[in-house]
Amino acid sequence: VETPFLFQLDDDMIVSERTDLSAALTLLQTYDVLDLVGGHTSDYDMYGSLEVDAKGALVLRKGRGRLDSRIPIPTFDLVSSSHYVARTARMQELLWDEELKTSEHVEFFFRHRARLVSTHCL
Repeated sequence: VETPFLFQLDDDMIVSERTDLSAALTLLQTYDVLDLVGGHTSDYDMYGSLEVDAKGALVLRKGRGRLDSRIPIPTFDLVSSSHYVARTARMQELLWDEELKTSEHVEFFFRHRARLVSTHCL
């Protein structure tokens, strides 16, 4: 990919009237620190913070974002990875685990949560 941004769309998803690629591009162009903008998938969108509870289990705190002093919008550890707009160079640095065939989306965001700045808006 030779463009500064890429659009990821899983093969079982469709673009609808709710998908706003221009909003995602505007966010990425406005805030250099932002790496990825995830989109709506259904009424049960998965975005929030990933935490390890007292028993060692991975828990998604749905809708809970973090404030980052560099941008005025909440950031999330996990956003919908079925479709997103992201910086091409950053995604080439942070690779998916090709060995995983299930839960690879959660694993990707969990593994890179300290280095990937993501939000949710599409």
